[in-house]
Amino acid sequence: MIVPGKLIESTSPENINLEEEISFMGIGFGHYNVPIDVVPLFLAGLYTKQYSILLVDEFQRFNNIPEEEIEIGLLNIRKALENLNSLYNFNPEVLIASDFMRSQGYKVVLKDIEERINNLNLNEKLLQTVPEKFRNRKNSTIYPLNEIACVEFLRSSRNFEVKIGPSKEKVYDEIMQDLSLDVSFAYTIDAYALGTKEPEIVIPYIPTSRGINMGQRIFLNEDIKKSEAKLMLGPEEANKYLLKIASISGFLLNKEYSTEEEINNLKGKRLKKITKRLVLDNIILPYKKEAGYVT
Repeated sequence: MIVPGKLIESTSPENINLEEEISFMGIGFGHYNVPIDVVPLFLAGLYTKQYSILLVDEFQRFNNIPEEEIEIGLLNIRKALENLNSLYNFNPEVLIASDFMRSQGYKVVLKDIEERINNLNLNEKLLQTVPEKFRNRKNSTIYPLNEIACVEFLRSSRNFEVKIGPSKEKVYDEIMQDLSLDVSFAYTIDAYALGTKEPEIVIPYIPTSRGINMGQRIFLNEDIKKSEAKLMLGPEEANKYLLKIASISGFLLNKEYSTEEEINNLKGKRLKKITKRLVLDNIILPYKKEAGYVT
């Protein structure tokens, strides 16, 4: 297991030994920016026996994202993952959702999931996973239906045993449990926006996810000065989260790090100062050097 901190917050059922499980995580992406919060999602695979990352390009098509933006975003996230591969000497398999979601085998699984949801009267619960403003649209449940079908397809065709994801995915996972899918779940630590008065959890891989009060996110491919400024914003929970992932990265790269106990005892200006230094030294600068942005 990784020390000095943890990236997996909980599992369902409890106390799963991920070191014995074949796991995967689905990751979305934006048009251009890649959030720093992709780093802990990538490193979460070090806890597992075998790890794959699923890039969910097809889901962006459900949301009517222009094809050009999807292709650019897919290229950027793949480049980011390649840089992380080199930086941490860890090479999880990368899967592309569209490579199998248009296949006949997948369509069979999707139809079966739809029928099982109907038979168990789970349609209303499925609809509740959709943002309220979109619930009256035609095919409003296409996204969660395919979320569930992807998991079942990968479980049955690739023998995946655990789906890893952020806590915000629990609404989908609960329906999979209602369907008795033979898969377990693990949840990564929450990611937070910077620059908000109160802590606001964000979807780690979506760059436009900024919380209710539109906080700030740090991006791997942005100017270092911008990252430096954002790291001084707080709130405290966001700083501690970033210091935790910077410390885990530092440990893996044989650099300075803070322990969980040290992080928990930090606050105020000292917390911000240490967070800023370790995030820059342990993640941003090593990444930019690996990507060829700095020498």
